[in-house]
Amino acid sequence: VVWLWYAVQVVRISRIHDLMVHVERINCDLTTNVTLLAVYKFSLVLFSVPHWVGCAWLLISKFSDPAWGLPSWVMQFAQSTLQDGFDPITNTDAEKYALASYMAWSGVSSLGYASIVFSTRLELFFAVIICVIQIIFYAFVLGTLFHYLVRVDETTLQYKEQMKAVDDYCDRRSLPGHLRQRIQLHFEFQQRKNASGKDRVFGRMPHTLKLRVASAQYFKRMQQVWVFAGCNHQFLNQVVIALKERHVMPGQTIFQMGDGSRELMFCIIGTLHSRK
Repeated sequence: VVWLWYAVQVVRISRIHDLMVHVERINCDLTTNVTLLAVYKFSLVLFSVPHWVGCAWLLISKFSDPAWGLPSWVMQFAQSTLQDGFDPITNTDAEKYALASYMAWSGVSSLGYASIVFSTRLELFFAVIICVIQIIFYAFVLGTLFHYLVRVDETTLQYKEQMKAVDDYCDRRSLPGHLRQRIQLHFEFQQRKNASGKDRVFGRMPHTLKLRVASAQYFKRMQQVWVFAGCNHQFLNQVVIALKERHVMPGQTIFQMGDGSRELMFCIIGTLHSRK
């Protein structure tokens, strides 16, 4: 009857699938905090694996007969601790679960089982399985921790590689110090302005959506410029979608008298000064 009861409980394993579906639903929700979700999944694995291992140890202690003349691991634990209260028959469910949890955490955390000798082939086989679980468990825990503690920001890494390339460029050409500094300041300024990734977002939009966004930003300004006076909407739409934002450092010279005219610029934010 007892075996039948435990066999029926196997149906409850389907709850694991329900939990996976629930986690996947949270993961697909755009309003979910990614950091909190990662902590939730990490905690779920951290406590669920020892729980299952503990339940298996408790089940083994109840239905395994000693094969080498030794008492079960529960009774060995009582003998080693000199506590007669560790009896799988008289203990409450909470006490049984606490003892099984200790066995689970001892195995998963590689603390070992001290003076406990496995008395059945089933216990020995399960101990080997715990060794495999321990390797996977350690890999998951350490991998997750190092991912959040030692992870590298790709944007920062690309910026450092770019600045190293700038230094190499200046060294190969033996540029003077003041010119080298201006070049470095230029790239640092561009990095700060482009850190938001607006260009990447705009570049992934479909053409129709790009046209709507560009028109909402620049169309009215184009109509106010005398160069485009009288131009039809179709032409102005082609102009606004071809516009590109540029960030200019304070005090930087955009062009000088006599330079060839290859670009047309509009000042959206800030002021420009003309000097002779």
